[in-house]
Amino acid sequence: MNTQDLYKTREELKTAEEEYGTKIVNWDKWDELVKKTRQDISKALKNYTPPNKRKQIYVYTLTSKLQLVFNDSDQAASVLGIDRMVVTNHARTQVPIYHIGVILSYQPINM
Repeated sequence: MNTQDLYKTREELKTAEEEYGTKIVNWDKWDELVKKTRQDISKALKNYTPPNKRKQIYVYTLTSKLQLVFNDSDQAASVLGIDRMVVTNHARTQVPIYHIGVILSYQPINM
């Protein structure tokens, strides 16, 4: 539920209260809970650190000899002179890139 949904829900409940002539929601409690929830979310986001999704890229010759190890696909792409998506796709499938004569992998290849 986003902020617009909260305001829409609040408006709908106030309209219902006016139509039926009865109090449905304690608005002081509502505002207190919304404020506390926002503070909790803000506090949680301050302590959040995203997981490290960068994987090492191992570069092998076509005869399966280790040539280089890169810290991530961006670094490998810039050094090899190819697109980062080509690096990630070939590292995942370990299909050789014949025009530059390498095999890319996320894990060391057992020989």
